This record gives sequence, C-alpha cells and structure tokens, in this order.
Amino acid sequence: MKPANAKMDTPERNRFLTTFMNQDEEKYTGYWTVRRYIGKGTQPTELNSQAEVIDYVQTIEGAVGYIDEVGLKTGINMVARK
Repeated sequence: MKPANAKMDTPERNRFLTTFMNQDEEKYTGYWTVRRYIGKGTQPTELNSQAEVIDYVQTIEGAVGYIDEVGLKTGINMVARK
C-alpha cells in the first residue's frame, strides 16, 4: 500500500487524523518520527491538493488517499465515508 496524505494544516488532514486515526498533528508527527528513527518506515507522501491526491491514487498502483467528498469523481473507489 502506498498512502498519500494531505499537507499539514488542511481541513482534510485534520479531519482524517481526528476521525480515523484518533490523533492530532503532534501525535501523528511523533509517531512517524519514532518509526523513521528506529528504521520501521517513513510517513506517507504529502500532496498539496485534492487534485494531486486523485492523480496519485489513479496513477500509482496500490495507492490510497483521502479527499473531501466534494472532490469525489466517477471511477474512484471509496472505502469509507465520515
């Protein structure tokens, strides 16, 4: 799986972190800092816009991301809605 993340301080990212990850930005950053330090992974690719997330998911095999429902296009599979 190749996850994509919205850039920091966007409404989509804040909503995703609180709703699905039960974290705030500080906890999220701390988690990935530790993972990187101990050699257990790197944080997801950060993208600047919903359009970039859509392009990433449509062109990269195994990619997954999140967008605001308003940006949902035909042909994109939705896993969850909140």
